[in-house]
Amino acid sequence: MKDRVLNILLLFTVAAALILSLKRSGPRAQKEEALFSFPSPAALHFTPSPAEDFRARRAQARSLETEALQALISGKEPGDAAWAEETLRSLVADTETELTAEAALAARGDGESLCAAQQGELIVFLAHPLTEAEAGTLTEVIVSACGVPSEKIRFVSP
Repeated sequence: MKDRVLNILLLFTVAAALILSLKRSGPRAQKEEALFSFPSPAALHFTPSPAEDFRARRAQARSLETEALQALISGKEPGDAAWAEETLRSLVADTETELTAEAALAARGDGESLCAAQQGELIVFLAHPLTEAEAGTLTEVIVSACGVPSEKIRFVSP
């Protein structure tokens, strides 16, 4: 008996909600359109996550650094060109390390993790607290994926 009463109350609630939503809209054609239309993709606005925003800014900064170094390489001063070539090689290696580490972490389910590599060292920023056991596992994953020595890997987590 209780189930029947609850079902009837549920039906009345749904009917009342439907009636109210139909009364608030305009003419019948607009009602049908409002019930069955979806917003256009251009009307939707997605806010990137902080990790995606950081990755975009990092890519933009690396692009500017690469352009500046390539300008020095093509310049007339041989000392500047040699330094720029070495710096560019280091920048490319750091970028590859970051991307590889982030891909390995994402494959494990840590897609919001960020990595920062500089001169052979890697800092991993995690969005979740890290246990000692998990730190060991993540270190093994990064060492095998990137070749960064375990003593040069640091974790930062809340």
